[in-house]
Amino acid sequence: MKKIFLTLALIVGLSLTAAAQAKKAAPKDDIEELATLVNINPQLKTDFYTIVSIRKEAVAKAATAEEKKTMFDRYTTKMLSALTPDQKELLNKNQDLYKRLTTFSEK
Repeated sequence: MKKIFLTLALIVGLSLTAAAQAKKAAPKDDIEELATLVNINPQLKTDFYTIVSIRKEAVAKAATAEEKKTMFDRYTTKMLSALTPDQKELLNKNQDLYKRLTTFSEK
């Protein structure tokens, strides 16, 4: 009985760890998808990774939900300002990706 319980606990623990790692990779996947969609150069892609990382830290350090949204929006604006009008138009056409990159959700 103990072995069954320990096995179930191990399976649940591993599945939770895998799910947490998948959530951490999501912004990276979004940047990759953006790079493919709007054809950005490698340096700009690296800059976007940096902005997303800084945005995540700023949101984590903010005390209130309002401050978190403000930080998120500030860094999102910086990221989008690096795109050309044509690139922005392509991004706007892909509403799923656009929402994932630009919509704040407190998790």
